[in-house]
Amino acid sequence: MKYACEGARNHVLRAPFRVNTFHRMRQLSQHTTDDAVQLLAMMLQFDPDKRATVDQALKHCYLDEGRMRFHSCMCSCCYTNTAVPGNTRIFSTDPDPMHEMPFDPKWEKELSRLSMFDLRDRMYKFVTERTPLFGTPLCINPSSAAYKNFASSSVAQASELPPSPNAWD
Repeated sequence: MKYACEGARNHVLRAPFRVNTFHRMRQLSQHTTDDAVQLLAMMLQFDPDKRATVDQALKHCYLDEGRMRFHSCMCSCCYTNTAVPGNTRIFSTDPDPMHEMPFDPKWEKELSRLSMFDLRDRMYKFVTERTPLFGTPLCINPSSAAYKNFASSSVAQASELPPSPNAWD
């Protein structure tokens, strides 16, 4: 708790001790896997020094299938080579690249000094005024090899899909 503000520290110290209940997460759904619970446990460590880093979390085996799905249909770093018979998919050499300018922890420390309401307003302003990276909003690659499967999956949101050819008015 060495990074917490005084108010947060006092709140936590007043609360009764709680034992680790990650074993109960396995009972939440029949689809819960040991890998999912392990990743959650790594990321939800209360002590930031013991918590998994972004790189550790991204390298966890639970994210392997999601990474493969992302790079097969949603990313812009991979592409389909139509010049080769069979439309071979060319994958990125680095599926999880590091940012050249990582997050500055001083920003978080500055935010911890704000009231809850000021922090809420500041975060809202940040999100609403943020310009998309390279002037292009995040979008799904409709030219990808697996776009049709993605669009018909339960993962796709209505806002991500092309307009329906049927007039439902």
